[in-house]
Amino acid sequence: LFAIGGRLDQLDASFKYLILNLVGTLLLLMAVGAVYAATGHLNFDALAAVAPTLSPALVTVLLTALLLAFLIKAGGFPLYAWLPASYHTLPAPVLALFAGLLTKVGVYAVLRTVGDVFAPAPHLVMEALGWVAAATMLFGVLGAAYHWDMRRILAFHIVSQICFILLAIVLASEAGNAATLFYTVHHIIVKANLFLIGAMIWRLT
Repeated sequence: LFAIGGRLDQLDASFKYLILNLVGTLLLLMAVGAVYAATGHLNFDALAAVAPTLSPALVTVLLTALLLAFLIKAGGFPLYAWLPASYHTLPAPVLALFAGLLTKVGVYAVLRTVGDVFAPAPHLVMEALGWVAAATMLFGVLGAAYHWDMRRILAFHIVSQICFILLAIVLASEAGNAATLFYTVHHIIVKANLFLIGAMIWRLT
């Protein structure tokens, strides 16, 4: 979909997206293999039952690998470069779809992992995730302030707003998890429509 127009900027965006997501997918497969090697399970209910029997150090390593992979998919700091570098090249309907859904899958995976399967997650992991969320909010807003193209600004705002959601996960509470789910659905609807509105502005002016 990134390369469908065949323009040079689209091919460049496709390459950046391909490389970073290959790294993320490889890391995810390695992490899933490590989880299976350590527990003998991949089913969430079975993992939740086995997780308390694992050593804290092992859980920290497994969660770190999983979260790094998910943060690449979600566009977390410092792994978000693919998103503002590629989103602005997409046709408007595809861009709205990507903006609404793609990064939220990664965020939901983080929520299920640290808020459900491996809950309560080690304090070190949650503190690191909190700092990642704070840094991503800052750099996302600064990136948006630097640009003048509406699509790039909205793409950087995705990065920033994803980390509002990550901060709610870091609260490690029922209220935080509820806020995560609520804002995820809200973000899907609003961000997709903002990109469609931007496309209509471009077409009219």
